[in-house]
Amino acid sequence: MLRSVIVFSSFIFFSCQSPETAVFTELHDNASIKSIAEMQGEKRSGLYVELDARGNLLTQYHFENDKLNGKQTTYNTQGYPQIVAHYQAGQLQGDYLRYDKSGRQVQEKCTYKNGNKHGKAQWFFNKPKDA
Repeated sequence: MLRSVIVFSSFIFFSCQSPETAVFTELHDNASIKSIAEMQGEKRSGLYVELDARGNLLTQYHFENDKLNGKQTTYNTQGYPQIVAHYQAGQLQGDYLRYDKSGRQVQEKCTYKNGNKHGKAQWFFNKPKDA
């Protein structure tokens, strides 16, 4: 929950920087925040976050002119990073990392260029523990 509060407070801070920017929130049935989006007019522009009904951060995106642009992080139910990807003008661009359940060990690493995989993907597996 602390991570959600930090993201939310920094979101509000940045949203106050531009007079054309508005902050929109969507609520869960239990009245907790479901999503927070910075908007310029009718287009997402800036930080966009999604939270579960308990307030845990699920996903954090960055938009520019209603297209994904910048870092996107998806978290697992324990709050650890699951996927970290980068976008440019709505397309995957650069490193794409998929983590294990602990969020510490990279399981897959690949690179995207203009929305397509570029080069070889790398897969990492944990060594079996001694019996």
